[in-house]
Formats: sequence, structure tokens, C-alpha cells
Amino acid sequence: MLNVVQLVLIFAIFYRSERPDLEVKDALVTAVLVFGTVSRPDDAKAIAGCQIAIDFMLLAVFLAHFVGRLGSEEAKARPDETGGPTNS
Repeated sequence: MLNVVQLVLIFAIFYRSERPDLEVKDALVTAVLVFGTVSRPDDAKAIAGCQIAIDFMLLAVFLAHFVGRLGSEEAKARPDETGGPTNS
């Protein structure tokens, strides 16, 4: 969860540096909307594209971690399939 907050704050800073006339709250709202891929600012397309790519990488890492943990739990719950004696 902390990674998501960090990502939104970093890109809010980027949007604010790209458009100094943008209010802080508006920069945060823009970063949150782009994070959820709900909206994309027309005047900062390069930053928005970078944020969307990083968002998908973060999602891929999260899913890989989640799926990896699922596989290890299934292996623990499954009895030994080699047919040999177990050490239980």
C-alpha cells in the first residue's frame, strides 16, 4: 500500500513541476485519476504515459507476489506425490 501512496505523491510532484499553475490538490487528484486510469491530462501526456506504465509494472509485481504465495500454500497442503515414505 505504501508503494501506491509513494507513486501517487511522486507523480503529483511531477505534474506540479510540469504545470506550476496547478494547485497541489489538483495535482494529487490528477495523479490519483491517472493511477486508476480514469483520466489523462492533455498537457502532460509524457508524464501520464510514464505513470500508467509504472502503474502496470506495480500491478504485475503485486500479482506475481500474490500468485507466488498461492502456489506455495497449495504445495504445503498437498501430500507428497512421489509415492515414497514421508517424514511425518
